Amino acid sequence: MKLDAITTSNAQKADRIKESLLNKSRKSPVCRQFLIESVVRTMDRPRSVYKDKAERFNTWRAGAEVLGYLK
Repeated sequence: MKLDAITTSNAQKADRIKESLLNKSRKSPVCRQFLIESVVRTMDRPRSVYKDKAERFNTWRAGAEVLGYLK
């Protein structure tokens, strides 16, 4: 998923990826719902999965940011 790429990219590239996801979500309610479900599924992991794993935590943080834009 592109969400993982946001966390491993430089800030400018991460912004382009996030904008790409948000643009696709604006195409239709179905696209928006698909993005929301994908992000939630990616974020819906036990807290222990994120413990001491900065990259996985950053994926969760990026997902929260994307969901914030979609609310």
